[in-house]
Amino acid sequence: QTLALQSAAQAASLLVQGLPAEQRSMLRLLFNHPFPPPFRPQAWKLFLSDPTTRFKYESKCVTNRIGTISVLDTQFTVKCQAVLDAFPNVPPSRNIHMAMKTALSYIHTITPQAFSTLGEAYFSLVLPLLLVWPDADASSLVEAYATLLAIVPRPHFVDEAFVSRVVDLLNTVDASYATSLVTLFPSEVPNVLK
Repeated sequence: QTLALQSAAQAASLLVQGLPAEQRSMLRLLFNHPFPPPFRPQAWKLFLSDPTTRFKYESKCVTNRIGTISVLDTQFTVKCQAVLDAFPNVPPSRNIHMAMKTALSYIHTITPQAFSTLGEAYFSLVLPLLLVWPDADASSLVEAYATLLAIVPRPHFVDEAFVSRVVDLLNTVDASYATSLVTLFPSEVPNVLK
């Protein structure tokens, strides 16, 4: 059964490679669904493909290698190692660590807002890519992760005035409930209400 499943997955990955470009966006429907491991790398490679980003990165490596390195590169190096140590599913490897750090550092140089917006998730979102492509080079990881970041929904922040108004209204209806919510979610409530 395992051999048949692997053969079917490899055949499916060959079929997916033949999809017309306009139908490749449908591959997003396969994310977060279990399917055979041999199929996943091919599907993700097609869906997270952005040759322009890859070309820009590789060109910059040739013309200005220093320009691919973030000012936070040292912190990224330490944080990437800590994240990898805390995530035992990714096999320990210097190549994985360097590819991850290099990709995150470069992406920070071109889109620093991704790091400031995502915070810790900036480091965690790359982990599934490392699981699927444990032998990925930095160029492949830059291409896939930059594409992934472009499609990942950004967190939305609620205006403090809105939160204050909701808490005030809730206070008039049920003060004990409002107090409980403020206690449960202190970081969500503006300082004036605490």
